[in-house]
Amino acid sequence: MSSPWSGNADSAGIHVPPPFVYAAAVLAGFFVERRWPWRILSSSATSLLEATGLVAGAIALVLMFAAIARFRRHRTSILPIKPTMAIAKDGPYRFTRNPMYLGLLILSMALALVMNSVWPLLFLFPAVAVMNRAIISREETYLERKFGEEYLEYKRRVHRWI
Repeated sequence: MSSPWSGNADSAGIHVPPPFVYAAAVLAGFFVERRWPWRILSSSATSLLEATGLVAGAIALVLMFAAIARFRRHRTSILPIKPTMAIAKDGPYRFTRNPMYLGLLILSMALALVMNSVWPLLFLFPAVAVMNRAIISREETYLERKFGEEYLEYKRRVHRWI
């Protein structure tokens, strides 16, 4: 039986939903934290940490929803297993080529702050490496192949992350 994430000929060939990469990092951090607690701040400062995490989480959600709205406006799918119909270059895409992935990263960091745990933050380093090598680089290769100079010009103008 084939998975819907097995790829499409007109797609980036991504085999894992990108949010799963971040979820795995946060969950791994959570489980390691339960065994070997490693707090960011002492328990007396947790309310400030939680408030910071909640604000960061809200910023991440706004960024991701703004990016999704741009994809809908351009009538292209947010799923990397489906064909890309247009390159979104407006909204948050003026500042980062990957606002959804940046939003997921910020949201993951926010969860670590709310949990008051260093572990999820540490697990985000390999998660970002996986995102860069296994997902974003494949998407960029696909977009270069599909849109040519239009995408290359956009890539020269806007950074991958920030």
